[in-house]
Amino acid sequence: MSAKSFSFRISLLLLCIVAAAAVSIPAERSPYPATIAALQTAYDEEIIAHDRCVAFAEKAQEEDFPEIANFFTVIAASEGVHARNYKKLLSRLGAKPKKHEKETVAVSTTSRNLKAATAAEIEQIEKVYPALLEQMKQENHAGAIKAVLRELESEKQHLKLIKQIRAASEDFFGILSRKMEQKPQQYYICQVCGAIAANNPPETCPICKGAGSNYKAVARSPEK
Repeated sequence: MSAKSFSFRISLLLLCIVAAAAVSIPAERSPYPATIAALQTAYDEEIIAHDRCVAFAEKAQEEDFPEIANFFTVIAASEGVHARNYKKLLSRLGAKPKKHEKETVAVSTTSRNLKAATAAEIEQIEKVYPALLEQMKQENHAGAIKAVLRELESEKQHLKLIKQIRAASEDFFGILSRKMEQKPQQYYICQVCGAIAANNPPETCPICKGAGSNYKAVARSPEK
């Protein structure tokens, strides 16, 4: 074997070793540690929101408010899309979401659950997401920042929808809920960003600008 050929093989071997090392870099040694930490927090938030809405849907069904139960099921499905997106992003950054410990959801009456859901969305929109974006700025990972901004718009949509169906006080909840129960709706969710549409999906998603074909119908909550 010539010296030149031997030198080439050694160089190739070294390149393979370096490449393998790069693939196996743990999250702590990633060039995006703050972004990974922010995405992990976002992932946790979405799992918590999903579980909360599932519990609220079950309570609404128990109290014989099938349309409100259906609505909470839709919000839960949207939060599930968000969680899936964050999980994919973490994977692309070479990180794996830490196992989330299931938390006990505080469930009250459906009227109060709607108010709790409103408060939770406001918390995410005004505090959680802005803090995560600030945390990610220093590393400026364009894809991650874009994803968080997109999910933030989806959360704003959730808040708007929740406000449309909740009462200003306990006194008017019965009237509001009866009106809602008389107008069953089929909801659709964009599988790209979690945007919600009632009755008919749009031609273009208003949040991610994807095709309307990305919207999928959400199965209604099972009757009690």
